[in-house]
Amino acid sequence: MQVLLPDISKFKIINGQQFQNQKRVCIFAFYSPIPGCFSSLERVLALHQTNNVYTLLISLDTEQKMKSYINEDSPRGSILKQINVAIDENNTMASFMSYNKFDALPAVYLFDEQKVMQWRGNPNDSALKSRVEYGV
Repeated sequence: MQVLLPDISKFKIINGQQFQNQKRVCIFAFYSPIPGCFSSLERVLALHQTNNVYTLLISLDTEQKMKSYINEDSPRGSILKQINVAIDENNTMASFMSYNKFDALPAVYLFDEQKVMQWRGNPNDSALKSRVEYGV
């Protein structure tokens, strides 16, 4: 069964730019501000800097709280300023994860140009970098 990209119109992007369709692969990192997620931010940032990859961190937290994290004068805050951050306003993310039986956070999903999911896993998985660099 093919798993398609969640409707990104259901996420409010609170910094960064809107998704560009010409990207070869898009990555959605679903994010909650807990220690395990924060420790993965550098890994996600490295993926964000890969050519033709659009990265979106989706928070389960409130917009106000995420904006305070983004504006925080710390390594975490500076990383968040470089990555598109969105708020899930309609529980789309939780529904997507529940439906696809992948409830652990942090989690990264890779989609191809047709918006079909090709891989999912933890940002620290060694397979993730090669998937992004060499295509899905």
